[in-house]
Amino acid sequence: MASVVPSVAKALLSPRHPEPRARDLLFRRLVAVIVLLTAANPLCGASAQTRPPVKRPAAPPQNDTVWVTPQRGSCDDVSNKISPTAGDEKNYPTTGYEASLARAARLINGGLGAVFYRGAKTVITLVDTSKSEDAIDLISGFPGMPSISRNSLTIEPANWSFLDLLDWYPFVTAQIDSTVAESNVDQVGNRILITATDRKTRDALVQSLRALLLPCHLVAVAMAPAPTFPTRRPETPERRHDRESAN
Repeated sequence: MASVVPSVAKALLSPRHPEPRARDLLFRRLVAVIVLLTAANPLCGASAQTRPPVKRPAAPPQNDTVWVTPQRGSCDDVSNKISPTAGDEKNYPTTGYEASLARAARLINGGLGAVFYRGAKTVITLVDTSKSEDAIDLISGFPGMPSISRNSLTIEPANWSFLDLLDWYPFVTAQIDSTVAESNVDQVGNRILITATDRKTRDALVQSLRALLLPCHLVAVAMAPAPTFPTRRPETPERRHDRESAN
């Protein structure tokens, strides 16, 4: 079959051109022969067949965050869902957005967890999502709270209200050495988040907090990311003057 190609090509390129009909027929035959030869040749298309499959990027490593679970029994065995420091409003924020959120949470029966933006959407988390309409109406006109559009609104369940987290926070952090760990109320994560300086400290914190028989999914202990050190810039006369003046 391969020998047909030169003869057909020679006929097409000959100075004595065949009639248009015959030439068209020869051209079609040439194309058909080339297609058949390409399909029959095992080397043709080898790059597509032998190319290794595209590998998906490796899954990111699991973060080093650990939930604090009870030392004895299971999560269902822990009946104490209320903090020993519950209702002590001196632990509540008094300024800024968190103060507005705490005031709104006092008035919402559904247990308001958080109000935050996720991209173009506004997310409201509630312990009781069946009370979402009441929560939306109150938050929409509440001083210090963001404006809410129902067209870009998502309601999500929460384990804890913002007030629950505020009530538990002083009790939990009283057990922590602030020199080896930082802590905060993580509204988006709906938890109290403790950040340890290293794995050994994290594991020790988890063990000590487990003895408190805290409810599950309330406290998480993470490891701080490795510190990054900015490149030191050359000291200009102005910066030297500022440094000496400060001393």
